[in-house]
Amino acid sequence: CITVMKPVFLTGVTGTGKTVVVQNLCSSLAPMPYEDPNGMGLLPVFVNFSAQTSSLITQNTIEQKLEKKRKNLLGAPAGRKCLIFVDDVNMPLVETYGAQP
Repeated sequence: CITVMKPVFLTGVTGTGKTVVVQNLCSSLAPMPYEDPNGMGLLPVFVNFSAQTSSLITQNTIEQKLEKKRKNLLGAPAGRKCLIFVDDVNMPLVETYGAQP
């Protein structure tokens, strides 16, 4: 799916190794093709959510990996492709008194 530039939603029960598989894949594809024939020049960005994660934290996590292309345009460095991996999309339900552990 990475080579055809399509989004992927990987789901499964807790503890099956989904995160490890994706992290290993991203690290193997991170080198540039001229450094490693199997590399794709990926720039992985790992985003983990928790009850304390705000939109500003999420934005900063993504933007710090990108470079400024124009005044109001950010992108991956030249020759690279950015892959954003969002881990742990599920959030606990808000309790009666507003707590979200």
